[in-house]
Amino acid sequence: MAHEAVIPGSFSALTAAGDVDVLILEAPLGRRIRLVHGGGPSLQLTAVPLDSEHGALGWQEVFPALAPGQSLEARLARLAPFALSVETSSLAGAYRLDVDVPLTVCGDGVADENEDCDDGNLTSGDGCSAACAREDSDETEPNDEALRADVLSLSPAQGFLRRNEEDWFVFDVGPAQVGAWSFLASDADGLGCSVDLRLSLVDANGREVMVDDGGGLGCPDLLGPATFLNLGTWYVRVSPGTGRRLPPWGAYRLSSSAPP
Repeated sequence: MAHEAVIPGSFSALTAAGDVDVLILEAPLGRRIRLVHGGGPSLQLTAVPLDSEHGALGWQEVFPALAPGQSLEARLARLAPFALSVETSSLAGAYRLDVDVPLTVCGDGVADENEDCDDGNLTSGDGCSAACAREDSDETEPNDEALRADVLSLSPAQGFLRRNEEDWFVFDVGPAQVGAWSFLASDADGLGCSVDLRLSLVDANGREVMVDDGGGLGCPDLLGPATFLNLGTWYVRVSPGTGRRLPPWGAYRLSSSAPP
């Protein structure tokens, strides 16, 4: 059966073995949620993102089974609202599920949306400052418009995209560099795709020449005939993607390569 609930809060039910309850939850965008099993049979939890009409968007996230007394935390990116399917084990009985939104605290080892990083301590000089700001970033804030763009070299640039902001990078194409360029945004270590980003190639007149968002699955790239660049000044803009599977903020690496 379906129920309405609001985070934070508690939900209790008396259920038959194998029964399924569905909670419609409104979670703050991008915040972590904590689910605590307050007692009763083991629970299988599944999160399903919903549209504005509470229709399912076609994918889901299945969490490990939760035994009484256990808890789990998850950042559900843009899943607000979302449906939480609660399926009981083979045992019938009453259960209680507590849903909470933990406070954002620098130094707890979890990088929240307003933190560049969080290495679990409040010590500067180790790559992540006492204020949870990255110390190895190649971008200088503010760089949210062409006039404030950071210079992009052929070495990978480390950046951090915050909520509702853009990062701009500028570079010049000289006579020996005319041709097909390529650009790729990935995780800060260059190995994964866990941030939903949108890459745009912009010319000196502010015209967007090419755009890619990685299909909402991270790691957007700019390749192909549209990236044949002539002499002049060019910009790469990094902005939040519009997918729902990944958080649209976080640390990233922007790699570029010029024609051989």
